[in-house]
Amino acid sequence: MGPFMLVWSGQAISLVGNSVLRFAFVFETWSATGRATALTTLSLCALLPRCC
Repeated sequence: MGPFMLVWSGQAISLVGNSVLRFAFVFETWSATGRATALTTLSLCALLPRCC
């Protein structure tokens, strides 16, 4: 069970890091521009590779 837990915890940490980074990009874009268009474009660019 040792190698499985190592891989599982590494994947869990990676997913949390990706989510935090995505939130930081959205927050920074909104803070810098204040425009919904830039925020929507960034959100779509982050979302499309995951679903297609």
